[in-house]
Amino acid sequence: MEFQPIWREYADVRGSIGDGDVFLFRGATWYSRFIELASHGVHSHSGFSLDWGARKMLLSAVASGVHAVPLSTSIAEYRGRVDWYQLTAAARASLDFAALHREAKADLELKFSMVGLMALGLHVVFRTPAPRQSGHPNAMFCSQYTCRCYRVAGLRFVKGPDNECSPEDIEQSPHLVYAASIRRQDPKLMRRLDDVPET
Repeated sequence: MEFQPIWREYADVRGSIGDGDVFLFRGATWYSRFIELASHGVHSHSGFSLDWGARKMLLSAVASGVHAVPLSTSIAEYRGRVDWYQLTAAARASLDFAALHREAKADLELKFSMVGLMALGLHVVFRTPAPRQSGHPNAMFCSQYTCRCYRVAGLRFVKGPDNECSPEDIEQSPHLVYAASIRRQDPKLMRRLDDVPET
């Protein structure tokens, strides 16, 4: 769903970004465009914010694997548009945040699943059989990781298995509401916002 972005500076909204809020990314590379076309949407990447002490971290599966990076750094270094989605009040009340944190951290350093991502693209574009998934995967792509973590914490973004979840499925979830698009600023200035000791 296309809409007019509401642009905000990260420094101005940082205090309003809640534990578990979701971030969807619109990349400018050919790789991002491929994912957007395959999912019939406008987003190519997904992740979510977790509060780690005084820091806000972005948890996501990228090409080098599942990682946790300061949210300010992720936004500052991303070449494209970053859309911030807040959990609805009902979703926030039903989500098991302890389980979300446990699952998100347990999956850190897992490999990125390029095969799984390609299988999802073929399934969406050519209506091939849905990719199968059983047990805990040893590799995940971005939206699969996001969907898995929230499902384990009691919130489903898709009815099917996690590896059928695309960034657009997350964007269209009734559990989320668009809050703003974060304007990219000087990376050094933005990094300082989350460069604080954990308490």
